[in-house]
Amino acid sequence: MTQIPFEAQPAQPGPEGPGTPAAAPGPEGGRAPEGPQENVWVAAVRRNPEHARGYAERWRRIEASGQDIYGEARLIDAMAPRGARILDAGCGSGRLGGYLARAGHHVTGVDLDPHLIEVAREDHPEAHWYVGDLAQLDLRDQHVPAPAPDSPVAPLGEEMAVEHDQDRPSAGADERDQDGTRLDADLGEPSEQGPRDECARFDLALCAGNVLTFLSVVERRPALTHLAEHLSPTGRLVAGFGLGRGYLLEDFEADVDASGLVIQQRFSSWDLRPPEADPGFLVAVLTCA
Repeated sequence: MTQIPFEAQPAQPGPEGPGTPAAAPGPEGGRAPEGPQENVWVAAVRRNPEHARGYAERWRRIEASGQDIYGEARLIDAMAPRGARILDAGCGSGRLGGYLARAGHHVTGVDLDPHLIEVAREDHPEAHWYVGDLAQLDLRDQHVPAPAPDSPVAPLGEEMAVEHDQDRPSAGADERDQDGTRLDADLGEPSEQGPRDECARFDLALCAGNVLTFLSVVERRPALTHLAEHLSPTGRLVAGFGLGRGYLLEDFEADVDASGLVIQQRFSSWDLRPPEADPGFLVAVLTCA
């Protein structure tokens, strides 16, 4: 079986963040952070409304050819307790979350693109898939399965209110409104009931496929902050992206620090090769500070 180099795999889309705050402060020294001023995926879909369909079909062709596209998911599976609650952040068409669900984990996937979520629901019905914005992520009102028996996740009390209905019509596949209206129709506005610590908690969150490099500069810190809020007390976020894609390592480190996370481990590939002196790719394992 041929394996695609992880750095060369088609990038998963990242989330749009309408209404996000002004540009985040730069790292120490006052330099403004580098990166796109608009979400890269949103811009691509605006230029070509068929972009998401082409992306999903490309992954289907790659999988049908027998190439290995699950390296990132195997790492997460090895890190997770059996039956873990896993968040696939920027899940795209569900290639990784689907693998993890078939491995017995309770997977929730979130992506901004309605068509990719429609494909994920069709191809991987074992998991729960939602159209959503990582920069405004709040899964408190969505169905999240109970934690594994050996999971450190604290009980949530009453089960999440909204059960995913496989028969519910998904959002349309055409380009969604830039103000996030269609997104809100699927994932819902954040609930005003209960404190933030009642939101869904996960054993592991996965942010693969260069998702973080698709975010605009102003979306990065809100996204990392919300991902941190959705981790269990001992949960971990695993993020991987190419460092030549507009997100400098020092900017990432500053955003991590500002988001209440710490980098626990660093690698240069999804098969855990040690960091390089001049890294071209980063896989970071993060925990809450």
